[in-house]
Amino acid sequence: MENKIYDVVFHLVGEEKVPNLLGVLQLSSKKHVFIKSKDFASTYIKNLLNGALYDEILVNPFDIDNVIAKLQKYIEDNSINSKNTAFNLTGGTKMMFTGAYLVSNEIGADAFYFDTANKNIIFLNDNITYPIKQIKSVKTFLDLGSEIYYIQNNGNSSLSAERAAMAKKLYKYYQQAKKIHTLYSENKENFESKYYGKIYVEYYSTTSFKLKIEDIECIYNDVNFSAYVDGGWFEDYVLTILKDYEKQGRIYDLHSGMIMADVKTHRKMQEFDAIFTDGLNLFIIELKSGNKIDVKDINKIKVITNNFGGRFARPVFISILDKQGIKNRAILDKVPYFYGKDFEKQLIEYLDKILI
Repeated sequence: MENKIYDVVFHLVGEEKVPNLLGVLQLSSKKHVFIKSKDFASTYIKNLLNGALYDEILVNPFDIDNVIAKLQKYIEDNSINSKNTAFNLTGGTKMMFTGAYLVSNEIGADAFYFDTANKNIIFLNDNITYPIKQIKSVKTFLDLGSEIYYIQNNGNSSLSAERAAMAKKLYKYYQQAKKIHTLYSENKENFESKYYGKIYVEYYSTTSFKLKIEDIECIYNDVNFSAYVDGGWFEDYVLTILKDYEKQGRIYDLHSGMIMADVKTHRKMQEFDAIFTDGLNLFIIELKSGNKIDVKDINKIKVITNNFGGRFARPVFISILDKQGIKNRAILDKVPYFYGKDFEKQLIEYLDKILI
C-alpha cells in the first residue's frame, strides 16, 4: 500500500498540523481532501502537495451524522472510486474520526493512522504497519507555520576543527571573553592586539580577527568580533556537540542562526540559535551566554515550538549560568533546561535518551 498511488486521500484537520503533513508525504495521491471545521485552516499544506490537487470539506466536528453526510455527498458528487481511496484518520475530533472511519468502511476504502510513538503508519483494514517516512527538512516543518515567512540561513552550520576547539576554550575562559567585549565596547577606536588574561587577540577589523588560547588558535573572517566574544562562540560550542549527532545520522538538517523574515518587508521575525529534525520532531534550541536571562525566555521558546510543530516540536533552553528561577519555570513549562559547567553532559544525556 505504501507504494500505491491513490486517486484521493482524505485527511482529518485538527490543532496538530504534522499528522496532515505526514499523510501527504507518506502516500502518493492525485488529490488530497481535508475534512475540517471553520476553526482550523488547512491551506498551509498546499505548498507541500507537489502538484496534487487540493480540496476541503467543512463539517461540524462534534456531529457524527454531519460528518458522514458531508463525506457521502462529496464522494457521490465527485464519483470517487472507493478502491483507490484512503482516509488519514490521525487528526481531528473523535466524532470526525468515527464518522470518517464509518464512511471508509462503508465504501471499502483504505484507512490508516499514524502511531507516532513507534514511528509507524498503521493500515486499519488489515492491521499492517510500515515505518513513517522521515521529515528530514527543517524548512518542511517551518512551512507549516505561516505563509508570510521566508527562510534564510546566515549562521554558521559548519565549523573548522580549530573553530570548534576554540569555542570550547572560550567556554573555559568565558568571563575573560566577556571582559574583552566590555573593553572593546568602551574603546573601539584604540582597541589593542594583545593578551587579555589567557586570551590573545589579534584584531584586524570589526569582522576579521585571530584568537589564541594555550595551544589553540583560530582566524575569523566575516564574523562580528564584538558579538562573538560576547557569546557568539557559545553557538559554536553547542553546534560542535550537535554536529556529532548529525554525522551519526541521528539528526538531520542542522542549522545555526537560521532567520525567518516577512516575505514582503524582509523584517526579521524569528531567529533560531540552533534547529534540526530527528525525522519526526522539530528541535529548536535557545542559547543564553550572558546575564540577561529571564523566565520570559522559557515562555518564548515554548510558544515558538508550539507554532512550528505542536507536540512534534521539542524546545531546549541552554544557559551558561545556573539560575533557580529559570529552572523552576522550565520545570513548570516542561522545557528541558541545561545550564552551568555540566550543560554539555546534560544535553548529551537528553539527546541520547530522546533520539531513539
